[in-house]
Amino acid sequence: MDILFLKTLNPILNLVETKKRFYGKYLYRVKIQAAGIRRHIFVKGDIAKLNFYQQIACSNSFPWDRTFHTVPVDYKLNNYLYKYIINNPGVKYRIEHPYISFYTETETELQDILTCFKIYGSKIFEVSGPKDNTIELLKENVILVKKINEKYKFKFLINGGVRTKETTEQRQSLMSYLYNLGDEIYPTNRITMNMDSNNWYYNSTYFYCTDEKILLLLKLAYPNLIGKTFQVVRV
Repeated sequence: MDILFLKTLNPILNLVETKKRFYGKYLYRVKIQAAGIRRHIFVKGDIAKLNFYQQIACSNSFPWDRTFHTVPVDYKLNNYLYKYIINNPGVKYRIEHPYISFYTETETELQDILTCFKIYGSKIFEVSGPKDNTIELLKENVILVKKINEKYKFKFLINGGVRTKETTEQRQSLMSYLYNLGDEIYPTNRITMNMDSNNWYYNSTYFYCTDEKILLLLKLAYPNLIGKTFQVVRV
């Protein structure tokens, strides 16, 4: 990536190395601070409706969206983002308050987005992209790692989901199976945290394993729990 160009946009911009393709497709991500953007898109930029929803949010009727009024809202930026999305219907984006992220497959597309938002450079929070020498390694189902033991060849995602008696029993069975595999698998602390939590929803998490046969068995035994799989490449 052109680091000098990025620093001209925002000297304190966070630069993050891409270790796997976003959504299995995109190499680059631009994260912009844009509190309230979800609602701005929802009401199609209607200022009157925005003011109405802001009043409700401030009354704590929307506890899931308190960042709308706890983080300063830039209406001009949000309107600019809204128009950009409308005018570029093929653009991939994701909203995680108070940020909106855009994803691209090439550095040229990344530069185009950054140029469009240059006037709001101080709001560009983070840019992710691969190092030049790792682009060819980042195939669709590959993840780059540095610290994991070299015997672990694959990484698997355990899907998230709503906590019910049935899903809890399934996860407890899966946990028991995983730990019985010993050092053939490498679980993360988050697996245990998920099981111990009293939240209504299980977050997705992951583990590493040594053999593709383990993956095949898990998919057969727990088809609803085992999600994306990645081949591990060390860099």
